[in-house]
Amino acid sequence: MTVLDFVTLTRRGWKTLLLAVVFGLLVAGAYVLLAPKTYQASSNGFISGSGSSVVAGTDQATEQAGSYLPLISSAPVYDRIAKTEGIDPGAIRGHLDASLVAGTTMIQVTATASSPRGLRGWPTERSRRSPT
Repeated sequence: MTVLDFVTLTRRGWKTLLLAVVFGLLVAGAYVLLAPKTYQASSNGFISGSGSSVVAGTDQATEQAGSYLPLISSAPVYDRIAKTEGIDPGAIRGHLDASLVAGTTMIQVTATASSPRGLRGWPTERSRRSPT
């Protein structure tokens, strides 16, 4: 197929091509309008230790920081956020996630909600809470 053949085919089927482009734009527009919006907020926290045995970035320090991840999704922390925000603790479950930043002693807490108001203060309240 040469460039001339392509131009000839395009001239012959321009109506079909235009119809396909318009249909694709309509489908994309409908998806953008109807897809649920998800808002996300993140906060980082640095886990530091005392003494000479825990040095940031060492295997022992990253293992210790990783051991705090289950605390992020514990009932006492959910209750504190709910109390601060004046919402039901059940509304928070499933909307918070915590992960360890690879090779560091930093924990990243991420909150998701269907509205920006739903995220107000969640990750920062989480990171303020000391696990010890």
